Amino acid sequence: MLCREWLVLQEAFFSFSKKDRLNQFGEAKKLPDWAVRVAPSRGTDIVEVKTRAYSPRAAAVLGKTITSIYLKRRLDANFQANIQSRRFAETKMRSVEKELSAANGDGARFKEKSKLFAPSVQFEKLADYRAALEVELLAARTEILTGSNEAGMTRDSSSEKSGAPVESNTLEMNPRIAALTQDIDKLRGQRLQLLQEYTPQSDEVKAVDNQINEQEKRLSTIKQIVQAAAESRIGMLGREIKSQDDMAQLMPEKERQLTEFMQRVTLLQTAYEVISAKYYGLLLSEQGLLAGVQIVSPAREEPIPVAPRRVVNMVGFAVLSLLLAVVGALVAEGMDKRVRDQEAAERIANSYALATVPKLRPGASLLITEPGIALPFMESFRVLRNNLALMALEQPLKIIAITSALRSEGKSITSANLAAAMAMDGKQVVLVDGNLHYPRLRSLMKTPGDVGLTNAISGGCSLDKAVVPTNQENLFFLPTGLLVTNSSEFLNSQACRGIFKKLADDYDVVLIDCPSVGNLSDVQVISTIADGVLLVASMNQTRKPEFQVASRVLAQARAVVLGLVLNEVDMDLGSNGDGRFDSRSNYTQNTRKPALGGKRQ
Repeated sequence: MLCREWLVLQEAFFSFSKKDRLNQFGEAKKLPDWAVRVAPSRGTDIVEVKTRAYSPRAAAVLGKTITSIYLKRRLDANFQANIQSRRFAETKMRSVEKELSAANGDGARFKEKSKLFAPSVQFEKLADYRAALEVELLAARTEILTGSNEAGMTRDSSSEKSGAPVESNTLEMNPRIAALTQDIDKLRGQRLQLLQEYTPQSDEVKAVDNQINEQEKRLSTIKQIVQAAAESRIGMLGREIKSQDDMAQLMPEKERQLTEFMQRVTLLQTAYEVISAKYYGLLLSEQGLLAGVQIVSPAREEPIPVAPRRVVNMVGFAVLSLLLAVVGALVAEGMDKRVRDQEAAERIANSYALATVPKLRPGASLLITEPGIALPFMESFRVLRNNLALMALEQPLKIIAITSALRSEGKSITSANLAAAMAMDGKQVVLVDGNLHYPRLRSLMKTPGDVGLTNAISGGCSLDKAVVPTNQENLFFLPTGLLVTNSSEFLNSQACRGIFKKLADDYDVVLIDCPSVGNLSDVQVISTIADGVLLVASMNQTRKPEFQVASRVLAQARAVVLGLVLNEVDMDLGSNGDGRFDSRSNYTQNTRKPALGGKRQ
């Protein structure tokens, strides 16, 4: 293989001058691996040699030099092989010539001594017939050798006995085998010509490939038939020759010996003629030897460099950067467990956001009833109030529960501000602190009194005494009262349901500030009392897994989720919530209509 001809590559490399080697291949002491690549074309007899250098001209020169050196080496190798075959034939011819001369001398001396110059007619016929059998046996053996592509030099009688090795390609082939071999060679030459214009997969090349395959199958079949027939004939001839030898033993001794001398001379003469013809044929063929390969397409200069390909590299780098960015974004999104935007919150909860509450500056007022409150903050709760009012046109919303996935996500502040916004609209609103574990509304509302919801449920005081007015008109507050350990059973009692029914009858709206959904069953109980539930989430704080759990718990309880309230939304970052703010703090309402909650089944 050309790729294994290390000396060829080195000779081609050092055919360049030292300066050219430095300019075209750098400081390399030998031809670099990147400078040449040899690959056979699949399904063809073509070997493609690709060469590289720092200039197109040097690359083309390198390719032409490698192929020319390889062809020269192949031609020299074939010439040496032919010389060896010719010398072997010459040696055998001289040896047979000496044996023939010796056989003629032995025959002449035997005739002179025995005074017998010719055998009897019967013995002569027997000798001629046996000689003809020997010649036919030699032809049969030759046919087997050529049929299996292992033809050798014709053996004389002495070499047959010694088992001398056979040299290939020195006997004539069977005519049928030779004809098929010639046809296959013509088809292969036709295929090489087609490959200069068509690909190996083209219909034209495939048609020639099919013809080659058919001819090769025929050749294999004929070889098997010829070999079988020749082997059968050899056996028959061997038996016939043995029979003739047995008959010769019955002849007179002197006539038999003379016949053997004459038979030996005839065989050596025939062998000499065959070997001498082959010798002179090899001598003539040395003048027309071919390398066994040919150049289909010479190396040419490529105007476009294979490396570096700036346009291809830039496009590949851009595509790779885009893929890395997409993968990085997907990985970051997968690793990010926080709720970062409105779309993510709505997708997880399978509900729309009714309001987005902007993030306040540190130290700012938390209640919209306090002086100095930010206008966008106040407007977000007005938007929430109006959206609930629109929903109340289609279904009654007397009791509304407000909860979140975990603690500290702003549900108590949302409850207090929503109650204040509804009271500003002229509705009689009672705000109930239903968080019997961590109540916070008492500190926000700043109302006195030690009794509350639990006292009213247990009968410790009347409901009218437990509900206290606030500093805002139309807004009343029902604190938790004494904390209990069995809060779920307490809230699920008939007395508790009766308290909330009375509140719904006495007031326009009842808002319940519930504990968080996580690890507590209070919200599931309250959701069966309320007409709807608001789910509060804090942007960049609420965790997606807990938010999913909260949504799933409410769905399992068949709670009517009215919508979401998104806290801590950074409007300066261009949030896509229900409101947006410019540098002058002018609030503009999004015109998308919120989703209406369905009735509990």
